[in-house]
Amino acid sequence: MRDVENLSGEELAARHADYHFGMLDSIYDLVKHREEFPIEGSYTNYLINKGSDYILKKIGEECTETIIAFKNRNHDELVHEISDLLYHLTVALAHFNVDLDTIFEELIERRSL
Repeated sequence: MRDVENLSGEELAARHADYHFGMLDSIYDLVKHREEFPIEGSYTNYLINKGSDYILKKIGEECTETIIAFKNRNHDELVHEISDLLYHLTVALAHFNVDLDTIFEELIERRSL
């Protein structure tokens, strides 16, 4: 098999056709479901109810915490903060109806250049 750096956009898309973002897809679907069917006490519903500005504020906080974890070279903290960042970013994508498949296609396009 050819080196991954030399794969075309079509080859990359085919290679990852069944696994765009995996867990992020699941979180995205959960957010969309919770928008329609809220569950009391759910953190996801808490974010949705707080609204766009609050969700975006959380992304900013998680970005800052991720940067600090990188600067501190703390692997466990970094994994934790990146997970928080990806979760909150995925909540925002779902909240603003930005489909993960569209993001995947954009990344494939950029990777193909």
